[in-house]
Amino acid sequence: MVISSFASAIQHFLQGQSLTQVFINIINANIIAIAVFELAMVIKEGANKSTKTQSFREIVK
Repeated sequence: MVISSFASAIQHFLQGQSLTQVFINIINANIIAIAVFELAMVIKEGANKSTKTQSFREIVK
C-alpha cells in the first residue's frame, strides 16, 4: 500500500497537481482502503460467529 501510494503521488504530481492536493488525495485513498479492510474484518467476524452459533444449535439438538 505504501509503494502504491508513493507511485500514485509521483504520478499526480507529474501531471501538474499541487503538492497539497496530491497529499490530500493520497490520504483520502488510504483512509478508504483502511475502512474497506476494517469492514471486511467485521464481516468475516460476523460470519465466524454465525457458523459457531449454527454448530452449537446442531449439537444441542
